Amino acid sequence: MTRHNKEIRLRKKYLNELLDLKGNIRVLCRVRPLIREDGDSTQIVSFDPSDDGRLSLFSKGSLNTYEVDKVFRPESTQEQVFDEVKPLIMACIDGYNICIFAYGQTGAGKTFTMEGTPRDPGINKRSVKFLFDETSWRSDWLYTISVSTLEIYNEKLHDQLTGDDAKLDIKQGREGMYVPGLTEVSVSNIEDLNDVCFHLKC
Repeated sequence: MTRHNKEIRLRKKYLNELLDLKGNIRVLCRVRPLIREDGDSTQIVSFDPSDDGRLSLFSKGSLNTYEVDKVFRPESTQEQVFDEVKPLIMACIDGYNICIFAYGQTGAGKTFTMEGTPRDPGINKRSVKFLFDETSWRSDWLYTISVSTLEIYNEKLHDQLTGDDAKLDIKQGREGMYVPGLTEVSVSNIEDLNDVCFHLKC
């Protein structure tokens, strides 16, 4: 057991060093393949073969180059995208607060990247599976996993697990931001989580 705990601490140390090197805030860009709805798009995306954090966009007669932490090309898989954020999930298990969100225009591919399909799940479902898999075999800590979900619409917060329009506010506490009164449901496996999501009242 002592050796096991030592390995856990060592892994945690290396993970934290890796996250520090990459930065606390990382911006990843995923370029989706062209689809029929794009029509005869005049936008052309090109990638730098020597730098996976740089891409260029030719649009409306001008060329703009952007630099981010990582660029995923149209042929990138869901698994490759998840592998890039997996260290964050491990950091969450080790007790750190993390946040992963998708931002972009309608039709940019946010839902596919985060949710995916039943046969090819996205970040959300892969993260949850990884959480349950990793915590199931650990005996050094007792883990409790709970789920809550809220929507911010017209600057108002809505608890999506109850559908209740009771006034909710974001507060600053000793351990960070939180929402008093937000419903939390404990889950112990994927089936529990799927059941909660199935009954969302949003």
